[in-house]
Amino acid sequence: MKKLNVIVFFLLAVAVSAFAAEAKSPAVLLQQGIYAEETEGNLDKAMGIYSQIRSDYNDVERITAIATYQLGLCNLKKDNKQKAIELFQEVVNYYPEQTVAAKKAQQQLDKILPPKTKTSLQPVVIKTSPENFANNISPDVNQITITFDKTMSTNGYSWCQNDSQTFPETTGKPFFGNDKLSCTLPVKLKAGQYYRISINTPPYFGFKDSNGDIAGEYIIVFATADANGNLTAIPEDLIIEAKKINSNPNSTPSEPPYTQEIHYDIEPNGLMNFSMPMHLKNNGNEPLSTYQFINSDFVNLTKMTDINDKPIEFNTTHEGTHFRYFITFSPPIKSGQDFVYNSYGTMTGLISPIPDMKDTYQYYMKHHPSSGQPTLRIETYLLPKGAEVISTVPPNMKRTEKNGRIELGVEKVIPAGGSITTAFQYKLKTSE
Repeated sequence: MKKLNVIVFFLLAVAVSAFAAEAKSPAVLLQQGIYAEETEGNLDKAMGIYSQIRSDYNDVERITAIATYQLGLCNLKKDNKQKAIELFQEVVNYYPEQTVAAKKAQQQLDKILPPKTKTSLQPVVIKTSPENFANNISPDVNQITITFDKTMSTNGYSWCQNDSQTFPETTGKPFFGNDKLSCTLPVKLKAGQYYRISINTPPYFGFKDSNGDIAGEYIIVFATADANGNLTAIPEDLIIEAKKINSNPNSTPSEPPYTQEIHYDIEPNGLMNFSMPMHLKNNGNEPLSTYQFINSDFVNLTKMTDINDKPIEFNTTHEGTHFRYFITFSPPIKSGQDFVYNSYGTMTGLISPIPDMKDTYQYYMKHHPSSGQPTLRIETYLLPKGAEVISTVPPNMKRTEKNGRIELGVEKVIPAGGSITTAFQYKLKTSE
């Protein structure tokens, strides 16, 4: 089984309540549009909301890309095929860094357009230097180069190591050739040693073509000749693994699944207290002392602790419609070391009262993991004391009792590029 070096969970709070009385952010507005489109079936209302997002929040690329894609779907449902094509093309061409939306838009184009007019195919590695599986490479070789069949974006790359013992020492940063077809990693090799290097190993997808399509995972395996010029054997299992993955670049790993886990404790006023375990592993060559991530601004992160409940220092800045968090690890996380920590805070605007139904509330969230691979999503919701469940989505949501309160739970593997919709309604008992 392949061991991934890094498992990091970002709280990507794309999904928010579609029932909030007022849109507090473009993310909330987006969910109102999705609810109007998918639950109410009101395409005109949804299109108006998506258009508003495109007009008022075009600086928030992540939200605008999704709104543009959803607007394309609405046009497709209304049989405005040409307008839908234009919107899907806009997502692919103008928002390539928003990989989930861009991939979905391309999939729609592939369904609508005839093969000769398709705009994009996944880039594939067609050549490596050193040659894959060669076992007589000179230890004087000082770079590894991969060449793709398509012009690549030079804004990112993902050279990944599975084992520090089989990954070569690097001597500089990777760089792209002038033709933008090849990328080179400067290295220093040792005599009589075999090496394994991979690119775009989930959840890292830095190699993309100029259209934003993500290259499939690819493994390079080779060995250097020893000091006397003799061949060096390459373990057979490495060769089998590489050939299996390289022969099917469109495949995604089935295990272990990428995991996202979050637990909510809901107060009677609708405030959601959350706790979220995270797992980080440092696959770099240097100790990791700082780290950063973002949340939408309806998320208020109040505390972070390590596995021993020791506080972790962090700073926060507000940028547009989201918060950016800067974490300081003390002591730093050593190369190859695992680090488990927890985040705590509150979310607002996700629980709202149902109009004309006294003491009755509802929750709705459509979440896109955005991990680029199959994701195990675990969610639990501890309802307020005395709450009675009216309905849930999915209807078979797990129900247990915890300290006299109902706890709802869902655990589902979401395919790459997919989403999960969770919703429920409940009524609070009131005293005489």
